[in-house]
Amino acid sequence: MSSTRRLSGTPGGRTRLSDQIADELEGMILHQTLRTGDLLPTEADLAIEFDVSRTVVRDALRTLHARGLVESRPGRGTVIRAPNEDALRLAVLSQLMRADLSPNDVVVARATIDIGLAPFIAERATDEQIGAVRSSYEEFVAAIDLEDWSECSAAHQRFHVGLIDAVNTPALSIILSPMQHVIMLSTLPMVETWHRTWADEIPLHEAIVVALEAKSATELSLAITNHYDWLTTFPNSRVALFRDSAAAGELIRGQLYRTGLDTAGPL
Repeated sequence: MSSTRRLSGTPGGRTRLSDQIADELEGMILHQTLRTGDLLPTEADLAIEFDVSRTVVRDALRTLHARGLVESRPGRGTVIRAPNEDALRLAVLSQLMRADLSPNDVVVARATIDIGLAPFIAERATDEQIGAVRSSYEEFVAAIDLEDWSECSAAHQRFHVGLIDAVNTPALSIILSPMQHVIMLSTLPMVETWHRTWADEIPLHEAIVVALEAKSATELSLAITNHYDWLTTFPNSRVALFRDSAAAGELIRGQLYRTGLDTAGPL
């Protein structure tokens, strides 16, 4: 990094200095001038480089931290994080929770994407990817038998993300994968025992696996359609707000909602 940087700002000075610094450092990260694992200069050195106070630098680093771009490591300082889905996942959940959407509204959105992708999944999925989806399904079933709801949730996510990955369009996976876990949990039935409803989904998921293994676009589209049709059968799925569901409430109370802010540790 250069010894002195001039901040361009915006007309009228409406952008805070800390935001300008955060934006400049973010640009360096996105263009890989700063790479994963690189150590940022100290607050004091950044203050000199940008000709601002350490307080301004500290605010800029907090902004980068909230965006999931840097993390604080004891004994080392602030380093560039590996690309991650946390910030996007947090943003998706925040937007969905604040919108006046029913669980059914979100199911329809998911169904539109997954059903539309079915022909491409059937055509492009590799044997390895199909095997990974099968393994995720079997792990999902095993977790239900053990009532290990944390592993069940993880396997369920791997299953659906595996279908997206099987389209073999990397940009699509980057866009959609972070949304899957949040959206799936938020569209579960509005009952306190919502974990147990996963047992009813076993045959629906099995049908998807069988159709995928057959590489039949028609059968896969039908299996995915049946999966989403089942999700819309729950009482209140069309009239209640999904932010009021038991599953969404658990998301907010749990670690996932705050992942984008918490996992990197305090600055």
